[in-house]
Amino acid sequence: MYMLPKDFPPYSTVYYYYRRWQKSGVWEAINQALTKL
Repeated sequence: MYMLPKDFPPYSTVYYYYRRWQKSGVWEAINQALTKL
């Protein structure tokens, strides 16, 4: 159904952490750090 590698945890777990990091600004911080390289 979802195109995740077979060795990844279930989709619901992946999505949970993705949303948690999105809400806390982790992805924005990663993006800003990478654009400074």
